[in-house]
Amino acid sequence: MNLYTKYLEKLKTENILVDIYTDNYDESDYGFIIDFNDEFLLIEKFDKECDYDGLTILLMHNITRIRWSGNDLESVAKLIDSTQRVKVR
Repeated sequence: MNLYTKYLEKLKTENILVDIYTDNYDESDYGFIIDFNDEFLLIEKFDKECDYDGLTILLMHNITRIRWSGNDLESVAKLIDSTQRVKVR
């Protein structure tokens, strides 16, 4: 298990809100990591207004960076209505 996989597993198990950037010009997605493998990352996505926006599958090779801490992410995490979350086992 490499460092990247360890961090993804920690973010998944601790249910930490992440901001995922892809190779599209400064676009990012807020969400919670549901699952991942070597090729794909499944997230429960929320829009910029903190509303539920469905499940999204991202290609791992398109992800340029993942943020999981900071004042803005902590604020967004508090604004998300937990009753909107999908119950995935």
